[in-house]
Amino acid sequence: MSSTKAKSAYQQGLTREHRTDITSDEYVVAMANLAVNSVQDRDAAQAIEAVVARIATAFQEMSADLAGDHNITSLVADLADTVKTMKAQVKGCAEECGTAAEA
Repeated sequence: MSSTKAKSAYQQGLTREHRTDITSDEYVVAMANLAVNSVQDRDAAQAIEAVVARIATAFQEMSADLAGDHNITSLVADLADTVKTMKAQVKGCAEECGTAAEA
């Protein structure tokens, strides 16, 4: 492997439409980093999904416990629904990160 850096397209005197600021080696490294980061992001999103699921369950139970006793039952139920929506969004994020990691 040469110790000198490969000339960029600009340095090689290519016309503007053929120039690039990235070498093929840099591209391969960037793609490998993207795959690694996607796996880490997927794992983090899955962990967040588990936590959000527990929060949603807690709000659902709280709403059931408060049914008929307090005037905030509908607010807690709305909050539980919002957290369920958040869980679905986090799950989708985890799936997309998994897809990116496989690419």
